[in-house]
Amino acid sequence: MRAWLLPFCCLAIGLQAQVFDLVHQPGLEGRYTGATFTSSGNWMVVGHRPFNNSFFSTAVLVRLSATGETLEEHGYAFPGHELTQFSSIAELGTDTFLVAGTTSFGCDFGPFLGLLMAWHDGAPLWSRTYGGEDGWAEFNLMAVGDSTILLPMSDGLLITSLNGDSLTWVQTGWSYVRSMRTVGGHFLLAGYAGLQRFDQQGTVEGSWTDAVLFDVAGHPDGGYVAVGQTGVVRFDAALQQVGQLVALDLPSDGSHRSITWENNRFHVISDSLFHVLDADLNVLTTLVIGHPDGYGSLTSLVTGGTAFTAGWFNCGAIGAAVRTFSVEGLLPTGTPDIALHGVTPIDLSYTVYPGYVNGTFLAGAWVVNQGPDTVTHATLNQYLPWGICGPAGASYPLNDLALAPGDSVWITQGPFYLTAYVDTGLTEIEREVCLWAASPNNRLDAHRVDNEGCATVTLLLSAT
Repeated sequence: MRAWLLPFCCLAIGLQAQVFDLVHQPGLEGRYTGATFTSSGNWMVVGHRPFNNSFFSTAVLVRLSATGETLEEHGYAFPGHELTQFSSIAELGTDTFLVAGTTSFGCDFGPFLGLLMAWHDGAPLWSRTYGGEDGWAEFNLMAVGDSTILLPMSDGLLITSLNGDSLTWVQTGWSYVRSMRTVGGHFLLAGYAGLQRFDQQGTVEGSWTDAVLFDVAGHPDGGYVAVGQTGVVRFDAALQQVGQLVALDLPSDGSHRSITWENNRFHVISDSLFHVLDADLNVLTTLVIGHPDGYGSLTSLVTGGTAFTAGWFNCGAIGAAVRTFSVEGLLPTGTPDIALHGVTPIDLSYTVYPGYVNGTFLAGAWVVNQGPDTVTHATLNQYLPWGICGPAGASYPLNDLALAPGDSVWITQGPFYLTAYVDTGLTEIEREVCLWAASPNNRLDAHRVDNEGCATVTLLLSAT
């Protein structure tokens, strides 16, 4: 059975405050949980990738260029263990990193061991595991000092030397630590028990326990600023609160948020908003991030005028993803301006069954080079608003384009599959497919002008 197609409708998303949108999704499974900006000017992210969306997983370490291109990617499975995950990363020197994470042994769900590894030039130098049959350790955070490393365990802290030896155990009774930072030669912990400070040998130097805190940064005049459930709080060097809490518009669900001091400004990132404050905690700018449906961030930071978040897309399976945007809310420069026009569904074929309909179709569109340079490759990204996948549901490489400025090419993608349940009495149903053209290197520029289009697919269920 075939059906007539309604005319396509194009969506042109204009420049808004949230026009920072470069999303990199290298795979359909896994997630990124830690990131750092390196001295060589690129991003290093760590996480894990499950095997066929199962409990079994391999740790991953990925180097991205400043514009989101994958430069190198490495996987690591701890020999004989079912699960290995990297959670945090810190740079020790040129192309040398410390990564912390978790590995399992025994049955599918543990016990778990804390994993600490030194990584150099694309390969591990050494690795250590911590814990055992009687105890569990999951290193989901890490702070690196001048001579020691701070790692969380179930109800305390592990402090070890930079080569993983000379262990010190600090009993804290804490759980739900949200961040560990190294600020001015001290270790700072923020979490459900407030704020706590240690020297690099594990001696407690002070604490503040009045409220839940999520992250902490150093203040340029001494002391610290932390972000909590509803705003930011300033502390002096003795962890005494200075002034009142400065309220910010933050999510009420306790989701991810971070604070970074960079370029004489504090930057607070949550899942939906980006706040810029001066040293006196006056709010200078608030930008709406507006993550696409299904995107969640687990770590974020600001450096060189660029904000960076890493996490995942939930698209049935979990897809690792990172997102960068301009601190000033500006469109990135130096990237080809790819536009997309005339999205049209074609080759629609479907069958109506009692109570539901199944079918497939292709989608076509014109990809246009609106920039000043020849484009040789790009990506086309699709999502089905009615399907299990949100934005970044699938990405298709467009290689060997040779598009001169002003040139265009007609492309088709698919097949797209659809299943719809049908109520009695309906004569037709409509479904939508959306595509957007992306700049090179698999970056999803969903808020660029004129690069997104949607088309309506109409399924005739019975004669009228």
